[in-house]
Amino acid sequence: MTRLRLSTTLLLCVLFSGCSDYRISVNDRTVYEPVALFTDYRIDDAALRACVEQAIRDTMATRANQLKDLNCANAGIRSLTGINVFTGLERVRLDDNHISDLTPLFDLRSLALLQVRNNQLSNAPSQFCLTGLQRLAIEGNAALHCESLATLKACGVTLESAPAHCAAQ
Repeated sequence: MTRLRLSTTLLLCVLFSGCSDYRISVNDRTVYEPVALFTDYRIDDAALRACVEQAIRDTMATRANQLKDLNCANAGIRSLTGINVFTGLERVRLDDNHISDLTPLFDLRSLALLQVRNNQLSNAPSQFCLTGLQRLAIEGNAALHCESLATLKACGVTLESAPAHCAAQ
């Protein structure tokens, strides 16, 4: 009899593990309900919103700070407004977009790596010195004021890449 119970329990565990996204009820009483993914944010830029939604699904994030990596390269993003909710972000890749303002990233105190190659940046804000940013890849931003990179280097940010017109200075 013990062997039958063990087999039945094992079978139910295997069956239910395949139903992790479904609500399970017995006699109209919920016995299992999956944890809802994080949705308490507002991002107006449709391209950024789609990228964040995909990252949340991929990582099964149920809280904002669980999202550690965000790869939104070549996504058509123009604005980063709303990204500051994701305070756990450590690595953000935003290469090949249309971004001109990095201000929404200043609240991301865990941000260690930022890749913003080939965007429309004119400034690499010194506020990143206060965030703990460690590495920055920023080449391909033709309008970038090179003096702003010197400030970041002085506070310990490693430049993985810089615009060609800044490398000569």
